[in-house]
Amino acid sequence: MEREIRGPVQAIKDGVSALSIKNELMSLEARRAELKQHLEAPEMPQLLHPRTADVYWEEVTSRNNVLIANTPNDNGYTDSINARGGGSYIYRVCEAGTSTCSNSVTMSF
Repeated sequence: MEREIRGPVQAIKDGVSALSIKNELMSLEARRAELKQHLEAPEMPQLLHPRTADVYWEEVTSRNNVLIANTPNDNGYTDSINARGGGSYIYRVCEAGTSTCSNSVTMSF
């Protein structure tokens, strides 16, 4: 930046139009002030809590071998996991009050 400002100063010494150089210098000074302000600005805050991955993992692993829901036999169910991101779950459908269950199905997302 300093080198760019020295260029127009030298141009004035060489006889170039003062008005055009003044405009260029003002533009360079404004840019220098903008860069200085950017460098002095505080760091961006963390966008995610440091334990986000741990909390997510706890949620995922806490659902292993757990009854998620009793639903009517209407051929449909939507599991609300209250989490975002990718992963997978293994599901089985069991007949109420028995140990009769379907084969395991893995749902990946």
